[in-house]
Amino acid sequence: MSIDEAFDIDLDFGPLEDNRVDFEALASRSSSVQPCVQKQYGQHAHQPVNQHAVQRPYPCPTQSRQQGAPTEQKNHAPHLPSEEYLDDVHRQQKAGPTKEPPHNDQGDTAGYDEDHGQSLKEVKSKNKRKVQVLKENHDNPSLIGYYPTLCTAMLEMEKCYFRQHVVLVDPFPARLEALSTTCDEMVDEALTMFMTLNRKIEDGYWLKCKDGMARVLWNDLNMLRSELCAVAQGHLASKYNLRALSSAKTKGEWIKVVKDKVEKLTKGFLFLRGENDSNWKTSNFAHPGLQAICITAFYHSGSKSFCNHPEFKAALPYSAMLLVASLVKGYLDIYREHGYVPERSQVPLIKNKKDYFIMRTELQRVLDHPYHEPKLVDMLERWAEEGMTGFELDEGAGEDEECKIVLD
Repeated sequence: MSIDEAFDIDLDFGPLEDNRVDFEALASRSSSVQPCVQKQYGQHAHQPVNQHAVQRPYPCPTQSRQQGAPTEQKNHAPHLPSEEYLDDVHRQQKAGPTKEPPHNDQGDTAGYDEDHGQSLKEVKSKNKRKVQVLKENHDNPSLIGYYPTLCTAMLEMEKCYFRQHVVLVDPFPARLEALSTTCDEMVDEALTMFMTLNRKIEDGYWLKCKDGMARVLWNDLNMLRSELCAVAQGHLASKYNLRALSSAKTKGEWIKVVKDKVEKLTKGFLFLRGENDSNWKTSNFAHPGLQAICITAFYHSGSKSFCNHPEFKAALPYSAMLLVASLVKGYLDIYREHGYVPERSQVPLIKNKKDYFIMRTELQRVLDHPYHEPKLVDMLERWAEEGMTGFELDEGAGEDEECKIVLD
């Protein structure tokens, strides 16, 4: 099988119902339910939103006292502090200042957020910033928060389609070309689909915000990449055993141990190999770490963008597997350079694209092999079956010239 035939994907997105959008329910709610932010800033709000004052429960004066503290009682002689109280005060003095709310004999906690150790002034300032962000989002047609209910439902459906297009057809689209062709055409098709089903979106948005709707789809591409990177980074250390031995006592020793492990994994695409099969043949693209990341990203995540697509139901597509494999390679190279990966870091897009096409060439070698090609196809079908049935995975175990598949 040629690589072009393997990547000849039929983008049959299926009926609307497969995307879990209940348009009838949305239509019935759209006239009565609007996001809370529309009440203050939106031009589409129809009803005021009832707001109920919520008071933070502060402790009463008796609760603000420390347990065992001396109290004054009428018609009784003053008592000395108890030993328990003195011991408690002594421990607090040794421990230093705490984040307890300030209080006096009247139990005054006004101006203090007991839950987070912040003044009410700081809390109000943060809330004001959040409201400002919501207002900016609601005034920006390139963000989905700008649109009312039915427009939002249509865009959520189109975001699923665009994600499928990126993973299956074009993982690295050019921005201007995607905005003027793919994204724009998907928005047109969505409106046509709605009209065919006798469904409408709110008036005044189509002609005014068509370009903004296309940008909503494009902006979601960054979210998709962030989600894939988060899944990959979350599995790397455990699935590839990138932890230093207990014998590593210093940070330098710890980093050296991790770098040595990664150096071995990146040689000859060892990080993609699973256990040898019953004929003692190499299993390429079969590492348990790659399997865990693929199934988590495309089947077990909260999004239904992929597992509802017929291609993902039949087998994990080659393009999806390569996209994950290239991210794993990128993170392993970061480990090899630094000995660790900073939190929430992402693989640079240029490097990700380079690794993707290197692996695509190596995949062609597997697909041309009479033994390894059917073996890989069967494996990807099993992965899809495991992903669709919610299978719980068991814990599993550089340069261009080092990226070579072994076909023994």
